[in-house]
Amino acid sequence: MTTEFTELGASLLPRNTSIPSYLSNPDRFLKLAQQADYVHEVWWFMASVIGALAVFHYCSVFLQACSSGESEPSLSSSTGTTSGEPLSTTIRSGKISLRRLPAAINSTIRIVLFRWTVPIGTNAVASVSELIFIFGYIGALLIWEFVHTKDLETYLWEDRAAHLASCQIPLVIALAGKNNIIGLLTGRATSEDGVVKCASSSRRKDIGITTLGSWHGSIFIICGFIHAREPGCLRFLRIIFLNRIWLGSHRTQASVELLSPDTVRLTLRRKMSWKPGQHIYLNMPGISAFPGELHPFTISSIPTTNGEEGSKLVFIIKARDGLTRRLRDYATKNSDPVNVFVDGPYGCPPDFNTSSTAILFAGGSGITFILPLLADIIRRAKERRTVTKRVLWVWTVRDAGHVEWIQTVLADVCSKLPDNITVDAQIYVTGLPGSHSSFPKRSDLDAHTPSTVSTEEKDSTAFDSNSSFPCYQVKEGRPNIKALLEEAIDLSEDSVAVGVAGPPQLAQTVRKSLRFSSPAGPSAVLKGGPLVTLHTETFGTSVIKSCRV
Repeated sequence: MTTEFTELGASLLPRNTSIPSYLSNPDRFLKLAQQADYVHEVWWFMASVIGALAVFHYCSVFLQACSSGESEPSLSSSTGTTSGEPLSTTIRSGKISLRRLPAAINSTIRIVLFRWTVPIGTNAVASVSELIFIFGYIGALLIWEFVHTKDLETYLWEDRAAHLASCQIPLVIALAGKNNIIGLLTGRATSEDGVVKCASSSRRKDIGITTLGSWHGSIFIICGFIHAREPGCLRFLRIIFLNRIWLGSHRTQASVELLSPDTVRLTLRRKMSWKPGQHIYLNMPGISAFPGELHPFTISSIPTTNGEEGSKLVFIIKARDGLTRRLRDYATKNSDPVNVFVDGPYGCPPDFNTSSTAILFAGGSGITFILPLLADIIRRAKERRTVTKRVLWVWTVRDAGHVEWIQTVLADVCSKLPDNITVDAQIYVTGLPGSHSSFPKRSDLDAHTPSTVSTEEKDSTAFDSNSSFPCYQVKEGRPNIKALLEEAIDLSEDSVAVGVAGPPQLAQTVRKSLRFSSPAGPSAVLKGGPLVTLHTETFGTSVIKSCRV
């Protein structure tokens, strides 16, 4: 047996390399040789996984660009057909077509891997793809840890566990930044990188087992504590550099406006660009509890190029605890602007302008994510740079008082709506019965509507293309998500993109409504139904924070 392990250890050394005299013990020689070789193999494994994800991402982007260019309809027509018949009725014959088999397989993969979830806590779920990745990654590391350990002899794997765990630290650090190279290659948002970070960091716990009794274990714990606080410290130093040194004496000031008893609108101007749905970190010296207090907020506006002042950034902030509550208290008592330090933008939001139909759901403060998406789609429709023809915009909110300020925001977003797009906005109030008394009255809406608009157009549930003020539906209770999805998908002429922003329960309801028995299922796709993609932005304790499937 000793000769066997000596030969095995010698095979791990480079060619024409003799065995040193201090490694005359075969087990010691095998142990050191395996530690060095298996760490290299783990890194090749990690590089292969990241490379595969990068190739998949850029191939998807390329194919999506090609399909968008080939299937882009004529933007001068609202129907896309010369006969005036909707395109959906001309394509869907109700018969199974084998030409649609690749799309049906794609739909099946999306449903099984991303829309099937497993509860992992009281208010948390994980998709099948996440669980496969995490357990597969940990399983691969366990194989490298215990392979060739001579019947699991502790002497051979105890140090190897520490080496394999410590080699994960560079990967965890690489994923610590909001804008990191791995996210750029794979096209994944930071929250999605957290799945990789979770899998890699779980193996770091072995370090504590192998170094707990050694003197340098305390050093590692101290360094680990510094590393845990390092991203916040580095972000604060970066904010000081960007806002104090780079801009010099030109400080950024933001106006504060109280929209409702628990909602604040923060508005500032800055020369920067961002994508709809991205977020930035804000520090307000006059309101923050300490200099390094930073909070992420989604930008509720879209970038513009208005002279030297830069683009207007609007943040709709719901007051809870801490900074947001202090900001609400400040807006209640003061009308003076506040100094703001900005860091960002961050995030990898999807582009909904490549689908024929966009369906946007939001719950509560999730409106800050879907509002700029709606504004971006409408702006591109005005510029004839989108294939999106129909938008279903649904917001679920608890207090009816929010309807009063959202109507002004929607009026600005949907002003002069072009004729090549239809927008259907629905607001659901889930508060106590009778709260509809605070809804805006129809007479109030008519006062903002031009007199040239007919009564039928004023009563429309969609935005009128000739009106400067949007008409929308306000209903009590919770929306029937499944019915809304089925109707919108049936009316779609081509691909459908669904976006969800809000609590995990809302995202889970949408996932369940887009499984096999829905119009997004493989059987419906085989019969000519559209392919549906889903993007979720959830807050809470859910494992998934951002995912496009």
